[in-house]
This record gives sequence, structure tokens and C-alpha cells, in this order.
Amino acid sequence: MTLGALDDTAGITLTSEMFVDEKPEAYALVGDHERITGAQAKALLAAGTE
Repeated sequence: MTLGALDDTAGITLTSEMFVDEKPEAYALVGDHERITGAQAKALLAAGTE
């Protein structure tokens, strides 16, 4: 989901962030959440289609 896509973010908790190694510097999200690289995300997606 892109930044600014939601008008109201009340009650939404960031639980994971994908493609962290491919994101622009401005997208440095803070907090204690799971961070997944592009390779990890692609492997997870591929495993889900088998």
C-alpha cells in the first residue's frame, strides 16, 4: 500500500514491511515490525503458488 492511500489510519497497526532492500530512503518506516527483503518476499509468494 502506498503512503497516503488511506484517509483514516486509526486502528491500523503496521505488522510487516516487504521489499525493504528496494524501497526509497524516504520510506524508512519506524517501529518494531517484520522487515522482508525482495528475495524473501518473492520466495514466500512463489511458495504460496505451489
